[in-house]
Amino acid sequence: MAVTAEQRERWARIILRYGAGDLIGEIAHDEGVDRKTVYNVARRAGLPRRHRFDGARTARIVSGYRADVPVGEIAGREGVCRTYVRAVARRAGLPPRSEWQRKYPIDHAAFERPSQVGWWLIGLLAADGSVARKGNQISLTQRAADADVLHKFLSHVGCPEKPLIELKMSPNPEALPRSRAFAAVVNSASMKSALAEHGIVPGKTRDLRLGERAAAEPAVWLGLLDGDGWVSRKGQRGRPLLDFCGTRAVMEQCSAFCGERLSFQRLEAPTVGAHRAGLCRVKLHGANAARAARILLASSPISLDRKRRTLEAIVSGESERSPGSAASDANM
Repeated sequence: MAVTAEQRERWARIILRYGAGDLIGEIAHDEGVDRKTVYNVARRAGLPRRHRFDGARTARIVSGYRADVPVGEIAGREGVCRTYVRAVARRAGLPPRSEWQRKYPIDHAAFERPSQVGWWLIGLLAADGSVARKGNQISLTQRAADADVLHKFLSHVGCPEKPLIELKMSPNPEALPRSRAFAAVVNSASMKSALAEHGIVPGKTRDLRLGERAAAEPAVWLGLLDGDGWVSRKGQRGRPLLDFCGTRAVMEQCSAFCGERLSFQRLEAPTVGAHRAGLCRVKLHGANAARAARILLASSPISLDRKRRTLEAIVSGESERSPGSAASDANM
């Protein structure tokens, strides 16, 4: 039975949360699976087995928490992580510690009034981000070679010093990730709410549709291209190529965005074509690819380094062939 993109995304979330120490029951509930599935996904990813339930240990954790013993001290004494200690206390009905402070600060308003970089990150989150159904966890995942964008994400949300989480690789060729990969993870209710206004919601893989404001921002499409697109200086017939990928709704929005800003000989906008796994794509070739590259580059001062270099090469090559193109595109 073929594995769908939605299943792969669910497995990646399970692996991330299992590695972070979230309770098995909570992961299973949030992802709509049973506990055995969570264990199996973690096992295939090479993650260590969790401690079996120990009633005596749970009682000691609750007792220590009630006695105001520091969470780190309880965790070290019982051989568990801090997240597990807090989860046990929460299930026992104990209130969160009032003196608790984030180890790394966060700007909860980072996406309430997005800057150019904020819009770019919204597009990137639409492609490669994940929002937890329960709780306020927001994560962005990239392979090791493209981890530069994860540091840019953390800097934008106010915690540049926060370390990345390396994802465990699985020997199963069908499992994700297939190569060394990292995730940037933050928790913020305000940020989750702000992203939802722009279409970045839990379970977005199959039904994502960008908010009206987001769909009109060039930087959002730059972020989407960085995450779920392909850029080539010499694509078909040696011409520049920009290839966007996403849900049908998002690709229809992409087509409309391009149709308003570019010119096509026989159509008002580029065609939305079929892609693998039920997704769709929009392709831009030649002069339109170069014009779009110029618009996207101008929309944000930063983006994925690797693809930004290719976009710059496309613009540079088009300018050499047509010296007047830059002036005409500036008026678009």
